[in-house]
Amino acid sequence: MLLPDVNVLVAAHRPSHPHHESASVFLNEAINGTEAVVLPDLVATGFVRIVTNSRIFSTPSSIDEAFGFLRAMESAPAWSAMPRAAVDLHTFESACKESGATGALVTDAYLAAIAIAFGIRIASFDRDFRKFDQLAVVELAAE
Repeated sequence: MLLPDVNVLVAAHRPSHPHHESASVFLNEAINGTEAVVLPDLVATGFVRIVTNSRIFSTPSSIDEAFGFLRAMESAPAWSAMPRAAVDLHTFESACKESGATGALVTDAYLAAIAIAFGIRIASFDRDFRKFDQLAVVELAAE
């Protein structure tokens, strides 16, 4: 299974993003491929929060555009429902301690804990995921 990070979704969705081309190609191949693609609620929430934020984009995406993007992913061949089992506190704590996560890195630690618990690879432009030894990461290259 593959879990695209928020930054991959934002880049693929926003044509003005500097990584738009590489993210779009990667995500299109992933959601139309044979490996299951999953999206935890945390990633979907982060995506909608960022792309609709007028402090980040002078012309933010509308709610309809943001959810339209997510619905298009959901209807793709490789889409798979994310397992709903919660990550236990011990796994989350271990991920935080392993990476030295505080502040903004705590969200990455939680995603890493989900991915490790379910044997999912994370695709991201974010190199902070290297801090998690047990995590399989697909590092996307910046353009």
